[in-house]
Amino acid sequence: MVLSDNEYTTMSDTPLDYKADTAQSNGADYAPYSTVTLDADAPAPISRKRAFDRAAKDAMDAAARSKPVSVKRIWRRFLLLIPLVLVLAIGSYAYIQLKANGNLEEGWRSIYVSLCIFLAGAAVLFASALMRLHRRSWYGYEMIACAGSLLFCLAQFAFFLVMLMLGGDPSLWQFLVTVSNSAEYFVLLSFFPMGFIAVLLFVSNISLIRHEGLRPVNLLGIAFGIAWAAANVLLILVGSTWSGVGVASRAMQTVNLLITVGIALGECLLIATMLCAWLASRHVPQHGVDYLVVLGCGIRSDGKPFPLLQRRIDRAIAFDAERVSMGDGPSVFVCSGGQGPDEPISEALSMSDYLQENGVTRERIVLEDRSTTTNENMAFSREAIEEHAHRDAGELRVGFSTTNYHVLRGYVCAHKAGMNAEGLGSKTRYYFWPNAFIREFAGLLVWQWKPIVQTYAIIVLIYLYLSSVIALI
Repeated sequence: MVLSDNEYTTMSDTPLDYKADTAQSNGADYAPYSTVTLDADAPAPISRKRAFDRAAKDAMDAAARSKPVSVKRIWRRFLLLIPLVLVLAIGSYAYIQLKANGNLEEGWRSIYVSLCIFLAGAAVLFASALMRLHRRSWYGYEMIACAGSLLFCLAQFAFFLVMLMLGGDPSLWQFLVTVSNSAEYFVLLSFFPMGFIAVLLFVSNISLIRHEGLRPVNLLGIAFGIAWAAANVLLILVGSTWSGVGVASRAMQTVNLLITVGIALGECLLIATMLCAWLASRHVPQHGVDYLVVLGCGIRSDGKPFPLLQRRIDRAIAFDAERVSMGDGPSVFVCSGGQGPDEPISEALSMSDYLQENGVTRERIVLEDRSTTTNENMAFSREAIEEHAHRDAGELRVGFSTTNYHVLRGYVCAHKAGMNAEGLGSKTRYYFWPNAFIREFAGLLVWQWKPIVQTYAIIVLIYLYLSSVIALI
């Protein structure tokens, strides 16, 4: 493994990493938290995978009970807006027929108003969920999904509101073309900002590879830049071929619609990912915590923490000292990290030594030396906390300290482990940030793919319906 003296990040911060199973650490006085026993007559310990699966199942049940907002509940409420669309459409049609004598030139405003009301209702739904998540400091994929959907609804609302204010006397054909192409207008307006972001991701990944080596996870920004450019080139090629009439032209128009809606929704979700990651890194708990988990990320060959890990520990120490000075009780530090194949001792033991060198007593330190990924960091830390406190982790205030670009992933993994923990972020090099955005964006697509696909399908079906009406005119 190639290590840098300035920065070090292991794949324990990513879902792609692997370390060897934790070996027995040095020094019997530390008695690290572990399921491993040295008694030859004792039953064989359960495997790390089985232990993690068991902890994950219990934790996910607890997380479901404590989650302030359910994506499924939001989705069901969003579906309830569909009847509102039908009512508004019928009302608009009745207005045109009864008040405007069937003339769209007289009644087109009512249709725009109906669309604005529907989009405003959807925006309020997502905004209220987003506010509840923010109040509970529930940073994660639920917040990203709500923020991305809110951004998409607001963009469409602004578009139709502008069209309403501009006025004019559109024909029915012109009106339907405008509505069905609203997503394409969003893509055109966001082309240069998103192009700048794509170039930034591409360049930052090159810098990341130079400093940290060539690994698949370090290519995410480059992959995104290429995918974004390819999608826009494809959109241009398809858009230049569907003018006219005929089956082939209609098919190309449908493909154009699928691409534009996909790009628009994807861009909104990416922007939401960047915003939530930044907010998570800036968040600081307003109260002291009972337990403060420090996430491991690599140690030197002499057993000392790398600078990246030192900053995580220093951030935890500084926060604890600040809260104690304000009257809160001292925290118990949970050092979480196993032993890699090229590490002389476990990361947990190395962090414990560093904490004691900086004035933290051994009685305030709990070791968790089995984890190899961030998911395991949180799941096994929950077990360690509950064993130490003899209480459920949900009844305790829990925090965690990690690098600023990694805080959002820490929240996601803590929620999966059933802990409503609050994160602290330590500073790091700039080139880690863009790749972290893309990693969490990819995680969002994996973990929340069902509601994202459902939202995408509804939008596409609405636009396809409008396009079909255009074809009949």
